[in-house]
Amino acid sequence: MKDVQLPLVTIVLLSLFACRGGGDPSALKLVQEQRSGDYTVRLLSETGTIKQGSSGYTLEFLNKADNQLADVGAVEVAPVMDMPGMGPMMGAAEVKATSTPGRYEVRGNLSMGGLWKMDVRFGAGQKARFTVNAE
Repeated sequence: MKDVQLPLVTIVLLSLFACRGGGDPSALKLVQEQRSGDYTVRLLSETGTIKQGSSGYTLEFLNKADNQLADVGAVEVAPVMDMPGMGPMMGAAEVKATSTPGRYEVRGNLSMGGLWKMDVRFGAGQKARFTVNAE
């Protein structure tokens, strides 16, 4: 029985790592980059684009002094689409810190394709804004 348990545990663990959000950080492609105070904020995704509908992407915060990832504490993302003649449309975004300080996974929902402004708030009142075209 013990001979079967080890391969089974290995398969389960590999499956969990393969299915987790964000995947391999080295496989992510840069969507946009903004500078804010002492940080460079990078928006990354698996395809180099942001998708319409429910999708995930990654935010990285690099200290400008040494270009290394830096923990910035709590991060909030507020996606907004301007709608001519109407009020703005709000998107959804849930941010979770990863095990790598300075890297955050975002699960969001941009309900329409088109131009979205993504306001990112972090640290002690710092912010960055990305303007992305959801495809």
